[in-house]
Amino acid sequence: LRAHGKKVGMAGLAKEARDKGYYVDYETTSGKREGGMYLWRLNALLEDHGLDSRVLLSASPTDLDAAVVRSGEALVFMNAKRLWNDAALPDGAGHFVYVSGAEVDKAGKVRGYYINDTGTGEAARFIPAADFVKAWRKSMVAIDAP
Repeated sequence: LRAHGKKVGMAGLAKEARDKGYYVDYETTSGKREGGMYLWRLNALLEDHGLDSRVLLSASPTDLDAAVVRSGEALVFMNAKRLWNDAALPDGAGHFVYVSGAEVDKAGKVRGYYINDTGTGEAARFIPAADFVKAWRKSMVAIDAP
């Protein structure tokens, strides 16, 4: 949202998502509080702030490449265990990251993607395409260019 000139902060967005029922909060079997948002609720939050976006389930790398070429960005759902290379995480742990661009070779083939990750605080982390695809759960919210 900030990339589109929206003056928002994470705390405010989290409160808004909870207030609108977009955020799912639950207690794990170990008593720890967890939570997150489904794709369509994330999409609704973006649309609430005036962005044109759409959910793609079973997306392909070609779909992601087209979104990045069109607008330079997408929100993608990743396997957190593979993304962070953290064996302690369960296989089902998921996490959204913001794809802010791609690196392309001279022939036009995507070499990798740049992500911003609220889970690690990293910005513009480069992930080679092959590694990205292994961690990607093939779902995304494509943000259309203004």
